[in-house]
Amino acid sequence: MSSIPLSDTQEQVERTIYDRILQECIDKGYTPDITDKLTYLSDKAMIVTFSVNFIAGNTIDMDVNGVSMVQVVFTTNHTITMGLLKTNIEAISGIEQVDATGKILTIIAESEDSPVTVTNDQVVGGISQPTISKALSDGVTGYAALVAEYISIKSSKGFAIEVFSHSPADKKDQKKAPRIVLVPGSFLPGALGGGQITQFELKENGNFTPYKLPPQTVDFFINIHLVSNSTRQARILHGIVALALPRRGYIPLRDDSTIKFHAENISYTPAEILVEGMKEDIYTYKISDIYDVAKIESSEVAKIEEITIETELTDDSKADDLVIT
Repeated sequence: MSSIPLSDTQEQVERTIYDRILQECIDKGYTPDITDKLTYLSDKAMIVTFSVNFIAGNTIDMDVNGVSMVQVVFTTNHTITMGLLKTNIEAISGIEQVDATGKILTIIAESEDSPVTVTNDQVVGGISQPTISKALSDGVTGYAALVAEYISIKSSKGFAIEVFSHSPADKKDQKKAPRIVLVPGSFLPGALGGGQITQFELKENGNFTPYKLPPQTVDFFINIHLVSNSTRQARILHGIVALALPRRGYIPLRDDSTIKFHAENISYTPAEILVEGMKEDIYTYKISDIYDVAKIESSEVAKIEEITIETELTDDSKADDLVIT
């Protein structure tokens, strides 16, 4: 069994391309800003309600997604204390946004693969304490807001564009227009080999982590499907892709703009579609020389703090002692 962790390279590349296309659709007014997760609240968000306002002496504790929040102590008034709760929860890794309104906290995670959990929650101290109730959002209000915004866009622009990437196949494979659908393709051997020498990465604590790169890169292919039912829709879809992605160039990763990957549009194919009045065009992009497995890391190596040379000149003028610590 391999001890090498799974790589998230494919996910990072797919989400980066999806985000760029989605943002162009949003900027041009053809798609609701679904990055506003508070307005379009999903059924994975957690809503925490306190029965009454906080008072002097109250202290609040809770675990969010299994991680302990830094304890909050009542400060000045209820509003400021709720603001401290918001700040401390947002500091937990994996939490994207917290809304603190009145006596209600709405907690939204970066990933919507699983619901937010709140456990070990309690308020103690003070002459009285609010009780806490928790419930996941039902998603109904958020979905209704999203549908209403799509209808508004269609009314003002003539049509609204849907963008699909990691959606279920039964959703993104439907031939509805207009839409942009990202479909991952194959991995083929790349042109570069990873040097098998040990390299060192500096850590925040000042130590170094030795690692080796995988022995070979791969080329990843992704297809971008443009589905339309009018010439105007097709032109808009092509224009959005042209703005979002270079025909050939480097694209920064969504989570770390200092890391870039090379993307090249290598083909364009009008697809045969059996639905009357529908048109589908496919761009194929090649992502060159990425690693589809993680680098192999070893245990940390402590940094050298000091090099001391103790010399005692002799007839041959050689140093007697060299001490490295």
